[in-house]
Amino acid sequence: MLQPFLKQTNILLPLTFILFCCACKKKKIVITEEEYQAPTVAFTWNTIPDNPNQVYFTNKSTKADSYRWSFGDGTTSTDPNPAKVTYSTPGTYEVMLTAVYRGKSSFVKKSIVIVADTDQPVARFSYAYKDNKTYPPTTIILTNESVNSNFFEWQINGSTVNSTNPIGTEQMQCSTPGNYTVKLFAMKGNKRSVVFEETIAIVADPNPIASFIPDGWISTRKVGEEVVFLNTSKNSNSWEWSFGTNGPTAITDEHAIVKFTNPGTYEVKLVAKRDQLTSAPYKVTMKIIP
Repeated sequence: MLQPFLKQTNILLPLTFILFCCACKKKKIVITEEEYQAPTVAFTWNTIPDNPNQVYFTNKSTKADSYRWSFGDGTTSTDPNPAKVTYSTPGTYEVMLTAVYRGKSSFVKKSIVIVADTDQPVARFSYAYKDNKTYPPTTIILTNESVNSNFFEWQINGSTVNSTNPIGTEQMQCSTPGNYTVKLFAMKGNKRSVVFEETIAIVADPNPIASFIPDGWISTRKVGEEVVFLNTSKNSNSWEWSFGTNGPTAITDEHAIVKFTNPGTYEVKLVAKRDQLTSAPYKVTMKIIP
């Protein structure tokens, strides 16, 4: 009986060894470029005619694992899709949504117009420099934010453009330095809004301009709280952040996500760069409380 057992053992040992070796092979972990990309952030909003002070926000962002809302009236939320927000008084509110994915962040900011009279059209738009470029040649993105309206008349640098798209965008090409005037009228039936007008500066100076805002425009935070600093610099493609004495470690990300470990006052500084050009530093003082 002993010999058959030994023969069976001689067969099993090499097989066991082979299986063990196969199990020990390391799996190849492939990290794609997509995993390091910032999320795409977007949202829409709407009101109901019976209660124009109540606003419903819909999160249209993709590829994000956390969100931060600031509603412009001092209230905030981290819910992906917050419940309705009620504004106590008519006016214009700057609403900002920040989306974060694996330490990378993106944000979008919109002006929300709250009106008492739901029959009166109100014209409103915001603008942004394409690629954050303020010198020519450049393109200005004009985003319609009007309310209570279904027809729009744009006057873009002397040319009239009519539109029926309430959430559409227009583009303005700027080939020379100077001030460019944009006007918008909003209409509903036979009612016409007062004009909303902005003068947009295109500068000859291509130097980087550093600027940023703390998430939610809140400059007082708690120890250990994650703080997002949103980069709004112009004419730049690299950045240097520092966070004051005994603050978080300096970084070179576009947007900064940090935590302060001790209470105190910290000077947060951003320098924007493009090639060999360097901006003046932009500074914000943060108060960190226990």
